[in-house]
Amino acid sequence: MESEIDAVFHDWFAKSRALLPADADEEKSLAHFYKQMRRVRYLPCDLDAALKRASTLPLPDIAGLDTNTLKVAALMRELQGEAGEKPFICPVNVIVRFVPLRFTEQARRILFVLEESRVIECVDRGAPHMPGKPGKPTVWRYMKTPSLTKTKTCRARFAGVGAVTRLRRRAIRATTATARKRPISMSCELKLKRPRGGGEGDSRSERSTGTRQRAPENFMRKRGVNVTQVAPMHAREPVG
Repeated sequence: MESEIDAVFHDWFAKSRALLPADADEEKSLAHFYKQMRRVRYLPCDLDAALKRASTLPLPDIAGLDTNTLKVAALMRELQGEAGEKPFICPVNVIVRFVPLRFTEQARRILFVLEESRVIECVDRGAPHMPGKPGKPTVWRYMKTPSLTKTKTCRARFAGVGAVTRLRRRAIRATTATARKRPISMSCELKLKRPRGGGEGDSRSERSTGTRQRAPENFMRKRGVNVTQVAPMHAREPVG
């Protein structure tokens, strides 16, 4: 890599010799070239790729921010992807053309909102161009890096749990309301299932209806009443 850079710089220095100062030294110029290379965050092709992805991919899911601010946040996200672990720069005029905006002050305002919302972090504050003193761009770092797939999965999961909970509550409320309106039947005639194979003393009518004549006695026996001391209902004498 360095040998290629040295070869390209040597070719450039040889062709630009007539335009350079008379005391220009190739070794010192190469050292200064390597120093300036550290300030390069990305190439124009990388910026174009980041702009294309930011305009086509979904916007970050950040509550409380308007659409223009989310567009800038998406651009910051893609620029951070190009820079990797290193911070990056994002010129204000790039933001103005990307959103688009009318004034550069609008872009600065959006950057201020993103910084206050902890979406981006200022690593090195820039300075404007002054007479006799060149300015420098602000260096940023994108802080919000949520996984889009994970966010959608969690949102769908919580939505499903909420839907099931709402359905259960509706079912409970409907059952409770129906039970309150419906009178409770206290009939002594209990319908019992006929055992497999039948039993002795079961008539055809009992087997067909599944009802036994001694059902009231069975009901009283379950309640702890001694049925031997109580005369059968059909054997009681009428009162009066």
